[in-house]
Amino acid sequence: MIKLPKHKRFEFTPRVFDEDKERFEKRKKNIADELGISQNDISKKREINFRANLKDKGVSAYRSNATVFANLRLLVILGILLIGFYFIFNNLDGMITALTK
Repeated sequence: MIKLPKHKRFEFTPRVFDEDKERFEKRKKNIADELGISQNDISKKREINFRANLKDKGVSAYRSNATVFANLRLLVILGILLIGFYFIFNNLDGMITALTK
């Protein structure tokens, strides 16, 4: 029945002026203008080079190595659990008699 006031939220995103970044962007634009290349062409070339470098460096090899190690770890854990259960069930009669005494 009684409506309590709620906290008011204040969201402020400050603007930051980075002089070095501005100088770098301006220089990059001037060089692109002198060469007659647009910024879109530069970013597309950079993306193509990045993707080619990823393929060359063997990202898929890294993933396959990670998968092999994960599977190996899983097998080791399962092996330890199976050995533990084997010893527990193999010595279950001895454990029951020890607990009942």
